[in-house]
Amino acid sequence: MWLHALQDAIGTIVLPYDLVNNPSPKVPPGLQPKIDLLLGWGKWACLILGVAGILICAGKMALGQSGRSHYAAEGASELPKVLLGVSLATVAVPIITAIFG
Repeated sequence: MWLHALQDAIGTIVLPYDLVNNPSPKVPPGLQPKIDLLLGWGKWACLILGVAGILICAGKMALGQSGRSHYAAEGASELPKVLLGVSLATVAVPIITAIFG
């Protein structure tokens, strides 16, 4: 009997889950152009670093053909990491939008 009274008391104090808002994320006023600029610079930097990484891997593989086989193996083993990093940078926004959007 006292348990029912306790449940009724708690029910009147705590709001039901339906009444609690879950607001969507909003950009503070005036900040959107700066965020777009920052993300654009980040994507550009990832593109440049990705191209440089692929060229470095290719150079190591070419150097490995001239008697330094450990360079060829190193370049070949680093290439998937570079491609994965560039791919992740490419799909970063859709992944985050799908999770939190």
